[in-house]
Amino acid sequence: MYVRFYGVRGSIPTPMRTEEYVTKIRDVLERANTSDISSPEAREAFIAALPFHLRATYGGNTSCVYLNIDGTHIALDMGSGLRLLGLDLLTKTFGRNSDEIHIFLSHTHWDHIQGLPFFVPAYLEGNRVHIYSPSENIADRLEMQQYAQFFPISLREMGAEFNYERMELGKPYSIANFVVSSIKLNHPNNSYAYRFDHGGKSVVYATDTEFNEQSIDFIKGCIEFFKNADLLIFDSQYTSKESFEKLHWGHSSANTGIDVAIKSGVKRLVFFHHEPGYPDGQLSDIYKDIFRYRNMVARSRDLELIPGYEGLEITL
Repeated sequence: MYVRFYGVRGSIPTPMRTEEYVTKIRDVLERANTSDISSPEAREAFIAALPFHLRATYGGNTSCVYLNIDGTHIALDMGSGLRLLGLDLLTKTFGRNSDEIHIFLSHTHWDHIQGLPFFVPAYLEGNRVHIYSPSENIADRLEMQQYAQFFPISLREMGAEFNYERMELGKPYSIANFVVSSIKLNHPNNSYAYRFDHGGKSVVYATDTEFNEQSIDFIKGCIEFFKNADLLIFDSQYTSKESFEKLHWGHSSANTGIDVAIKSGVKRLVFFHHEPGYPDGQLSDIYKDIFRYRNMVARSRDLELIPGYEGLEITL
């Protein structure tokens, strides 16, 4: 299983502002003032030693994760990151020889579907786009996004063939060369998590969910669904404090992700759906605290924590 992240922000796309960019440059220059950057090799070493928020960015695109399972193309959600995924796929000959992609939607809030009108492979005749969800009327919802009042090209005018599959919760489906199942999460107007199993490896995608004030049965159901996953992609939009201040907003925290991952026996946890109002430096500070929390509650557990960012690649 190969996993790549194309959009990790929540709620709305968040391009980097000039002020944040200039602040990064200023911080890098201050560090360079006391470092050896006299040769190309020294400069590369200097860049590699910079903290993540200075040498890279978490990115500003909304939810989109790509899976490749033995050549089968899978997308998790269609946020603005789907545009980048489509362009990347085209550089790898996808979409030129009647290819297909399987897209699993957590839900249809705008930050999870707004990339579809800009997904270039969907405009190429001969391609097939399979869209899965336990929600009803998915085709109607996606078509509505591309009514003429909102976008100049309708879903029906795109060149690819679209197929829609309404999934039954809890039922395992064998699709291509993998097995996938789903459960209902806690989010306004519902959201759904997916588990992908193949060759003894498993990936769980569980974004847009809230655990505060939930029933024991709900929490137990999630723990069972996440059980022994090799990779859990988890909604961590809020800090713990914010998750209580914003009850019923439908999002979780990194601390909760760690607690659930420990109880589930998860091996690797990726934090996802970052708060759009937090610049890279602030996100890095938040996740430093999260590592300290992991060390307090799970020092003896081999639980790897990864703050998600655009371009992150994981191979299982």
